[in-house]
Amino acid sequence: MKLSPRTQRIGLLAVLVYIAFIGGATYGTTNLFLRTVQHVLISGLVIAWLVHLIRRGRPLPRTGLDAPLFVYVIWLVVVSVTSHDWS
Repeated sequence: MKLSPRTQRIGLLAVLVYIAFIGGATYGTTNLFLRTVQHVLISGLVIAWLVHLIRRGRPLPRTGLDAPLFVYVIWLVVVSVTSHDWS
């Protein structure tokens, strides 16, 4: 689905306004309702994107950050397994 440049600009502006005034502010981190809405929306967008990729039979896009992210995930697993505090 290709969005027009105007729609892309409006979407970017909406995201920036949200991050600057709600999501990135102290109010956004202390208000449970806003945090819940933020997590549900972001999770919904990611799931919709993944479903879109799967339905079209496309693989995940490759980026230059794939290797560092993979190393980071492996490091998190190693640290979690060797941790003294499992709680």
